[in-house]
Parts: sequence; C-alpha cells; structure tokens
Amino acid sequence: MDIEKNKYSTKSLPLLIIVHCLAFGAFATNGKNPAIGVLLACSLFFLAVYTDDLIYAIPIVLIGNDGLGTVFLGKIAFGWFALGLVIIERLFKRKYKVTISWVYKFGILVLYTLFLYAVQETILSTIIKTFIYVVLVLHLDDYDRRKQIDWECLFMWIAISCFLTALHLVVLGGIPYAESSGKITSMRYGIVGTGTGDPNYGGLRLLIGVICTFYCKRLKLLRIPMILILIYAIVNTISVTTIFALLIIIVCGILAEKGISKKIKYIFGLVLGVIVIGYVFVTLPSELLPSGLDALGYRLNEKINFLWAGNYANATTGRSDLASEQLLYAMNRNAFNWLFGMEATPVPGFKLLSHNTFVDFIIHFGMIGGLLLFLRIVSRLKNVYLNSKEIENIRAGKLQLKILFCFFSFGLSIYMDTTFALWVFVLLLI
Repeated sequence: MDIEKNKYSTKSLPLLIIVHCLAFGAFATNGKNPAIGVLLACSLFFLAVYTDDLIYAIPIVLIGNDGLGTVFLGKIAFGWFALGLVIIERLFKRKYKVTISWVYKFGILVLYTLFLYAVQETILSTIIKTFIYVVLVLHLDDYDRRKQIDWECLFMWIAISCFLTALHLVVLGGIPYAESSGKITSMRYGIVGTGTGDPNYGGLRLLIGVICTFYCKRLKLLRIPMILILIYAIVNTISVTTIFALLIIIVCGILAEKGISKKIKYIFGLVLGVIVIGYVFVTLPSELLPSGLDALGYRLNEKINFLWAGNYANATTGRSDLASEQLLYAMNRNAFNWLFGMEATPVPGFKLLSHNTFVDFIIHFGMIGGLLLFLRIVSRLKNVYLNSKEIENIRAGKLQLKILFCFFSFGLSIYMDTTFALWVFVLLLI
C-alpha cells in the first residue's frame, strides 16, 4: 500500500495494521478466543492514548461489530470498549468545545433513543447498541467538521475492514443463512458483523468495501484483487438486491467519468456484458457453474420469471406488498399520527418494519418528520455533488455511497444498530 508517511505517527501505522490482522483472527474464531480479543483491545487502547489515529480504527468496529466477539471473556462488548476509547480521547487529548451543532445532533440522538424505548417498545439492549454506534458516528462527523479526516485514508481503512469480512466469507464460509426457495435452500451466506448473517445486509457492507476500494488510490495494485474477492463474496450471498446495486454503482461510476463518447461506449459495453452473463447463467448446465453462481443464476431467473408474469410480490419476496400496506395504513391515520407518527405497532398483524426505510420513517415520524429527513438527504447529496473543492475520487466515492444507501433503503429497513449508524453517517452527515 502506498501511504503518505506524514499522515501518521510512527506508532499508529503498525498498530492499525495489527488491529486489522487481529480483527480477522477474531472473525476466524467467531469471537471465541479471548486472547485475540484482549490483544485487539490493547492495540485499540494504545491507538487512543498514544496516537491521534483512533478515528481510522473505528470502521472495523462499525463494519465488524458483533463479528469481533467481545473484549474480556464475554464481559465487555467491543461497542462499549470503542465508546470508552472515544471518551478517553476526548478527555485527555484536547480541550473539547461543546458546539451548538454537536448539542443539536446529540439531542436528536437522545430523542431518537427515547422514542425507540417509549414508543416502539424496542428491547433495551438494542437501544443501547444503537446509541453507542451513533455516538461513534458523531465522533467521525466531529473530526470531519474540524477538517481532521484524511478521507482517502478513511476510505482505505473502511475498504480493508470490509475486505476482511469478505475474506472471512470466501476462506472460512461466512455465516450460513437458511432460506427455502426452490433448490437453493441453505445455500446463501452472510458475513460476520450483521448479527444473523442476513445476506442483504452483508451485501450492503461488501458494496461499501467495493466503493471505498475503487476510489482509494493509495491501495494501488491491491485494488483489483481486493475488488475481485469482494465481488466473489457478494456472489456467495446470492442477494439479488446486492447484484442490482452493484450494477447501478457500475453505471453511476461510468456516468461520472469524463468524456461523453467514452461514456456511451462504456454503457453499451456494460449492457452487452450483462446480457451475455445473464444468458450464460440461464443456459449453461448447472454442473459447469460454481455453486454460488449456479444458485445466483437460478434466483435471478426465478425473479425475472415472476416479474414477467406480473407477480411483483414474489419477485420482491413479499417486500412490495408489505411496504404498500404499511404506507396505506400510514396515510389513513388520524391527523396527529399522520403528521407526527408516534405509533408502536404500525399495522396490526405485521412486523414492526416494512422492508422500506422511507416508509418506516413516515410511519414512525409522520409526514413532517419524513419530509424533513428527505430534505436533509437531498441537501447533503446536492452539497457533495456541487462541492468542486473536494478531491474528485473522494467526491465520487461519497456520491456512490449515498446512492448505494438510497437504493438499499427501498428494499431494507435500515433502522437499528450499526446499519442505522452507517445510514445516518452516509446520508445525513457527510
């Protein structure tokens, strides 16, 4: 890796490398080896106390979270530990000035936490985890506001964090995720760091890794093999949502390139490539395809057939119907709930979440809260797009991340824990 030496102290770079090596060890043992947890905790502690680069180790906690296991024999979770390190850094590194912006953001976080507890009746452990992870994200945002984040460096460590989870899936098999759909029962795999190993949430994190790796020039020759392994891990999730998101990212990346004539050629080349690959998937004998590609091809073919027949409910695994019913319910409530939300169980007989983040926000925060959130997302998207002072590859990377989270928000409820913290960071803050 090509790394500018003046960006790091002599102590921090070796420690950052050690942190990520130990993190992969924690993934490999599924957090069951306390010695690795202790060593990882000690490395993070030294980063916080003796260097100024703890900020670049936070991604491994946000991306891996529960996949890291615990710090000391199951007693202290890494989320708590990372929060403690942030507090230590605040108290001993510099004088901390409480700004109006920070008070506003922290106040919104407290109100959201109280809302989860009082209105949605969410279990306390989930509320506490969500609070901790969003505090870590606010810490990242605070660094960014004070111009102390080297974004290409942050992209690099996010990329490495995501790559390690992909490596866990490719080398060690990831987390099996049982799902019955024709012949692909129990053939899907998720990544560590997503609790149940849900392939869709795992695919989101893997795509974050693809974007950050592609736009991090410091990784140089490592970018291609890292992206290939990330994409291979994506194939093994057999997540159609993730595959479509990957195609959208590729198209957006092509459109962002300069030169109109080249754009047109690239787009036609991409469309041709997708047609050829799709044709291979549905025509080659399954014995000639690796199991992951075979299952993915089967699942894509199944969904295309559902769409062709107009069966949108099955094509979206029931998500479209669920989101439609909950949105219809949200639009036909009394005036107070219509404006402000504030309901525990949105639709009797249905799950709390609708598999659509935007519908969730309209249900829980009403039309006013939903509109304010939407305006904030659009405002930040516009600011990043028009920011000509930003380094071009970083600007493009931020835009791609925002597009990625917007896309997934239409098919998943990105509402709690680490995923919600990442959603806040990408769409509302950067």
